[in-house]
Amino acid sequence: MDPVIKQIIDAAIWAPSGDNSQPWRFQIIGDKLQIFNIPNRDNPILNFQQSGSYIAHGALIENLDLLTKARGYDSTIILFPDKTNPDLIAEITLARNESDQASDNLEQYINKRHTNRKPYQTGPLDNIAVEALKRVMGQEYGQLVVVTEREKINQLAPLLSQVERIALENKDLHRSFFRSIFWDKVKNQRGEPGLFIKTLELPPPARLLFKLLKFWSATCFANFFGFSRLASKGNAKLYAQSGAYIAIIPKQDDPVGFVNAGRLMQRTWLTATSLGLSVQPVTGILFMARRFLSGDTGNFTQKHIDLALSAYRKITLTIDVSNKNPIAMLLRVGYGKVATARSARMGPTVQLGEF
Repeated sequence: MDPVIKQIIDAAIWAPSGDNSQPWRFQIIGDKLQIFNIPNRDNPILNFQQSGSYIAHGALIENLDLLTKARGYDSTIILFPDKTNPDLIAEITLARNESDQASDNLEQYINKRHTNRKPYQTGPLDNIAVEALKRVMGQEYGQLVVVTEREKINQLAPLLSQVERIALENKDLHRSFFRSIFWDKVKNQRGEPGLFIKTLELPPPARLLFKLLKFWSATCFANFFGFSRLASKGNAKLYAQSGAYIAIIPKQDDPVGFVNAGRLMQRTWLTATSLGLSVQPVTGILFMARRFLSGDTGNFTQKHIDLALSAYRKITLTIDVSNKNPIAMLLRVGYGKVATARSARMGPTVQLGEF
């Protein structure tokens, strides 16, 4: 393998993915780099129709595009090149480019970008930062809406936090969430999939409580005394401590649209990182509601279905979306203190093939 290509792949995998699932593998055939989805990596309940994984792959592809240009390559990207294999997300043809290429230097923030779940300052973002975010990538890959009005932020916060309540009241979602959490620092350093407990930014008492709440019976007992509602209110308070929200809306409601939305999200996130802003994705309620709208209600009660759909409709109304496509990603943005911990990445799986 070309050592430069290896360096590019090693850097590109620092892309966000649901629960740090890293749902990708690579194959190199001649001058072509193929990217495959691993369907069972991400949360099976919230990863509706693989849309979360498609967004993650979009972020990965954006990283690859930035990195190849910065290292003197041209990249031709074809999404879903094989209609018989939906797991083949993209085929990228690389070619050396000896001419000087203009760069916005966003590639230098790829390894610095991470999720920060701490409270942010509630004051408005700097006007320069807001304008820089609004200029991200134009409309090529989707619509970007920056919500800075304090009234709207306060309206969004309790709606977004409904997913925590549902997760604590639904056995399947509870099991999936707590299975993704781990306490082993070494495991995090190895970059294994899942959520390292310190990245959740829980205070020590709550961290200890989580060790009990992983048992469904203990959670049911706590919910009898209103714990799920209390947890939701606590997260609503956190979500309100933000300077802005950024919504990413795809140009089309299909896999290609969601991959491109992931590209737009990643460039937005890298731009925010370059501006010294903290970012946290808050999309659980959006993915859940899209599943319910499709008629796939699974093992959820009507109360939870109504709760999610009501929240989703109010979120859509609060955010001025000009097209009828779903919100693919919602980012909480603001000025925050340094994150306690961040998730590492596993080494990439790269297979060398032949024509």
